[in-house]
Amino acid sequence: MFLEKKGISFTLLAFAAVLNEVVLSFVHERVPETPPLPDLTFSIIPYYQDGLKICEYIMLASFASVLLLMLFHRHRWIMFRRLMMVGSLLYLMRCVTMIVTQVPVADPNFLCSPKFGQNGTFWDIVLRGLKSVAGVGLNVQGKDTLCGDYIYSGHTIVLVVSALFMGEYSPRRWRILHAFYWLVALVGVIFLVISRGHYTLDVILSYFICTRIFWSYHTMAAHPTIRLSTQNHHRKEFWFPLFRYMEGSVLKPVPRRFDCPLPMSRLRSVFRRRVANARIE
Repeated sequence: MFLEKKGISFTLLAFAAVLNEVVLSFVHERVPETPPLPDLTFSIIPYYQDGLKICEYIMLASFASVLLLMLFHRHRWIMFRRLMMVGSLLYLMRCVTMIVTQVPVADPNFLCSPKFGQNGTFWDIVLRGLKSVAGVGLNVQGKDTLCGDYIYSGHTIVLVVSALFMGEYSPRRWRILHAFYWLVALVGVIFLVISRGHYTLDVILSYFICTRIFWSYHTMAAHPTIRLSTQNHHRKEFWFPLFRYMEGSVLKPVPRRFDCPLPMSRLRSVFRRRVANARIE
């Protein structure tokens, strides 16, 4: 059951990530070739082209640090499962917002990949999306640059979720670190918007959706009385049956404790074996 839950949560996130790229490949064909929409931030803050790269480097560093925290967390597999679940919900919702509404490219200087046009088939679009999965949706990877993933910012998802998980699973006394991660997220989204990588609305909606999903999920996970209550309106969420399956065995908040991912006894035995082999040689 334990391995099954991990496998399901990872598969869901992988599916959501692949589907995002396939949907983006479809949306790329439908992006209107008109001037950017009016945006208050665009009219106030000057354009800075390299801001998108800076945002993506900040984003990667933030997420890598969360993975490092997870590695040394005593309940790393619960944290892993929840990261996969929250991430899959957020990215599946992003597929919906992308496919229903397309807006003009925010950065008129951004070079989008050529469109297939009327000659493109359904499978051409799907294969292009699958090829872009290797770049995980980042522009710094330098491959195909598909356009149209607006309304709900994927970059902001990573920045906000990293700050939320760091605050939830690191020691409470690390308040300065928690504040630092929110500051990093704020700096990241500022660079994202001033580079015209996203409209300001995209960032605001992304923050709102990320925090609601994360807080709803973790509140119910930590308090079985809320989770099991018939007055809990979150039971009406489409993802609640899966959540109940994933978190049904959790009866209290996850302790913020840490240990080495490999048992110390195993590390000592490996070290002694290597020392013994070195002496023989």
